[in-house]
Amino acid sequence: MNIWVISEMKKTCLVCGGSLGKSKIKGLVQCDTCGFLTTNLELTSDEIKRLYSANYYHGEEYADYLSDKEIIQHNFRKRIKRIGRVLSEMKQKRLFEIGCAYGFFLETAKKFFCDAEGIDISEDAVQYAKENLRQNAHAGDFATFENGKKYDVICMWDTIEHLERPQVYVKKAHDMLEKDGYICITTGDVGSLNARMRGRKWRQIHPPTHLHYFSRKTLTMLLDKSGFRVVDVSYPANTISVNTILYTLLCIKSHHEKLYQFFKNLGITKINLNINFRDFMFIIAQVKQ
Repeated sequence: MNIWVISEMKKTCLVCGGSLGKSKIKGLVQCDTCGFLTTNLELTSDEIKRLYSANYYHGEEYADYLSDKEIIQHNFRKRIKRIGRVLSEMKQKRLFEIGCAYGFFLETAKKFFCDAEGIDISEDAVQYAKENLRQNAHAGDFATFENGKKYDVICMWDTIEHLERPQVYVKKAHDMLEKDGYICITTGDVGSLNARMRGRKWRQIHPPTHLHYFSRKTLTMLLDKSGFRVVDVSYPANTISVNTILYTLLCIKSHHEKLYQFFKNLGITKINLNINFRDFMFIIAQVKQ
């Protein structure tokens, strides 16, 4: 992935505008003022599209994203329940998802909202969402997307860390929300105890797909600067398949494909686990009045 490393260090923090310098984690740079961590990478639009081709969901990042649909939607239903704590009359609200992938969340959300729409840069994923799940999904970049509509809720599930310019997306989300609308974001918390203990080995650190590493503090700062006030922060447990865990550890991280196949033949990859390392945050923020 060295083709994406730039020759000069990024100089300005996208969160607070402070100066970026070296961090304790090799390959990342850190803001001297707010502590925001980011990669020292730049990606072209073509490189980003290549990253999120069909292979990303089938072998490169996931063993098989489609086979985990039931688990993924189970986690989505828990997030919708959390949104319901702050959002009244959900059945009358309109939702937009940035990074809708194969449409699993849109399909789930339509049972709770009056309308659900989304966008994703992966043309393969959007095609599946439209043709197989009959969802209102768009292929493209949210940064340049225009449809003239306003929404009550905009979601970014495990998406903000992938974006080269997350500040642009958050500000645009603000502009597309109703005056009392909400933005909902999940991402890893680099300030959590587990992340600090693991350092470079923390599971969320894997550029070039993860470009930015927010803490609760820095994500709150970005949202505040973009016209939001945080109204709810939680650290939810997530259900995940043993197959996904073993595939990530044995095939992606250490290339022990034969050992992975051994465990798969034993049948233990069919087990699902409920995991919470308290390093995965769910933030809900409302447009400032």
